[in-house]
Amino acid sequence: MFVPTKECFCNMSPTDFEKYSLYLLKQQTQGLENVKIEHNVIVEKSDGSYQIDGIVSFDVMGVRYTTIVECKRYKNTISREKVQILYDKIRANGAQKGILISTSGFQSGAIKYASEHGIALIQITEA
Repeated sequence: MFVPTKECFCNMSPTDFEKYSLYLLKQQTQGLENVKIEHNVIVEKSDGSYQIDGIVSFDVMGVRYTTIVECKRYKNTISREKVQILYDKIRANGAQKGILISTSGFQSGAIKYASEHGIALIQITEA
């Protein structure tokens, strides 16, 4: 069972880390109307199936905005390839934004690629 008040994620399973990350995003969206946060979504598109750790969506002025969230509980830094995979999911699913949340840092190529493609990188630390 996932406990949202749990602060130590070092011993969490990858699934619990995903839920914890989405919980943190939910806290940041409190007070906003129409926010829907989904975990572990499989999306079927013409070019294939996409497993997505989290989708955050909301409506403004009758328009649906979608953010795709990927969570990586890694010990090593995140490579550019992981950010490129997220960008492909954003493109294929017609999302407006992507967020990659990690327990580790990001390689310089990953940071540059994310910056050029409007992808937010978030590192969660114990502190």
